[in-house]
Amino acid sequence: MSQAFPFLRQRPVVCLVTDRRRLSDLTNEREAAERLVRLVGQAGRAGIDLVQIRERDMGGRALVDLVRRCVEAARGTPAQIVVNDRLEIALAAGAAGVHLRSDSIESARVRKATPPGFLIGRSVHGFADAAHAA
Repeated sequence: MSQAFPFLRQRPVVCLVTDRRRLSDLTNEREAAERLVRLVGQAGRAGIDLVQIRERDMGGRALVDLVRRCVEAARGTPAQIVVNDRLEIALAAGAAGVHLRSDSIESARVRKATPPGFLIGRSVHGFADAAHAA
């Protein structure tokens, strides 16, 4: 992990977790997505480490498009894009990784299906979850 994130020994990791619904009226999906992409670019330029795209209500095609645009917005910045619990979307959109729910597929299975260096995070809700995930 320290090779992928050499700064871990120096400072905490800063992660932006997205929710486009908080950025715009949901009746205007295009504007909400545009604002989110702009926010991701700004966060990357500000030095944020990770952006977790957590848009659980979006369909596959729209989410792939959004993630691709966020990856592009973060290009050239330290920010790495991970997708919430949608491995297929993360891979298709060129994201740096996936963040799995505590009840999602096992991390070891995901590791076998991903390229070297692909980031895998997992939510845990207690010591037992953490021990199992490890």
